[in-house]
Amino acid sequence: MNGDTDIAVHSHKDLPTESPEGLIIAAVSPREDPSELLLIRKESVDTRKKFALKQNPIVGTSSARRKAQMLAFRSDIELKDLSGNVPTRINKLREGQYDAILLAAAGVERLEIDLKEFYVERLGPKEFTPAPAQGVLAIQIRKGEKELFDLLQKINDKTVQVIIGIERKVLNLFQGGCQMAVGA
Repeated sequence: MNGDTDIAVHSHKDLPTESPEGLIIAAVSPREDPSELLLIRKESVDTRKKFALKQNPIVGTSSARRKAQMLAFRSDIELKDLSGNVPTRINKLREGQYDAILLAAAGVERLEIDLKEFYVERLGPKEFTPAPAQGVLAIQIRKGEKELFDLLQKINDKTVQVIIGIERKVLNLFQGGCQMAVGA
């Protein structure tokens, strides 16, 4: 707002449904895979169980939506909050603080993180409902920056913008934010 930067790039799913006064989302990226990744320490794998997780695993996530869905599939899971950026979260798994962690596939794949040390379960959106706008980047600018807005329209994915607008409207109708257990 004070003019130090012209553009902010966010994971769209993490933004409030209403933009702060004076800011707008000028463009959105094409949508990456909206799936979730369940990263599992190899010693915690049991392929006979749902999501290939051993009995009574400790799973890290801070998302209310992910927690609700995991418990709907597996009541034996112990959920523990998980915070930090993607590499920090993965490092906490590596250190043994969790048996598995849940992350958005798009974030991990954008960072090109090598996951070969883990067993990886991809939880597709038909089975494990993603957050509204998951897999999309939002490009935010100050309201009234017409020249910058017009320039960003060259990279704006208008089809994705319409689709995630509907998804985020669902969240808005529930008066929820990114911590509400709502998927779309």
